[in-house]
Parts: sequence; structure tokens; C-alpha cells
Amino acid sequence: MALALAGVLSAGLLLLAGVGSLRAWYTRSNVLDFEMKQQSEVLAAACIEQVRVQLVKDPLYAGDAVFAYGEGVCTVGAVHGTAEKAFTIVSEYHGLRTILAVTLDTATMELLSATELSTL
Repeated sequence: MALALAGVLSAGLLLLAGVGSLRAWYTRSNVLDFEMKQQSEVLAAACIEQVRVQLVKDPLYAGDAVFAYGEGVCTVGAVHGTAEKAFTIVSEYHGLRTILAVTLDTATMELLSATELSTL
């Protein structure tokens, strides 16, 4: 009887240890996804700055370009407008994507809006 009780208690402790281990694994995975999403957002911000530079060099810059930054890739959609330039940015870092609809004031190059989209 004591041997059976010890077996049941051991199994229960192993189960608790396994559950705790899985919880830690999923928490670590969620933190890593969050950090990669932040990197994707920073990449999108860098891409907006790249478009600003291109527009200063050439006010007729049309977009439709791809920029690589380290392990990330950023795609600029077509740039439309005259007084305000509107375009989309898609940045991807380790499979996590940030899609922004961006509007810039052409006179000051001020960022008027950058709205995150779920899909294009």
C-alpha cells in the first residue's frame, strides 16, 4: 500500500513538473514572438525613413522598392499623391510582418499618419 502511494505521489509530482516546464516554454516563445514583432516594427520605421530620403532626392519617387536591413526585408508600395504622399510599407523579420499605411507631408516630410493594417 505504501509503495502504491509513493508511486501515485511520484507521478503527481512529475505531472506538476511537466506542466510547469511547458508553461515556461510557451512563455519564452511568446516573449520571443513579441521581440521579433518589435524588430519588424522598427524595420518598418527604418523603411519610412528610407522613403523620406528617396523623396528628398527625387520628389517624383514612385516607390515599388525592396530594401534589405540585416535579417529583415522591407517592401515599399507605390507612392501616390502630390501635397501628401501615401504608400504602404510591408516589413518582415523572421516571419513576423508589419504592414503600415503611411502618409507624409511633402513640404515638411512630416509623418502625418502610419496606421498598422492586418492585411493589404
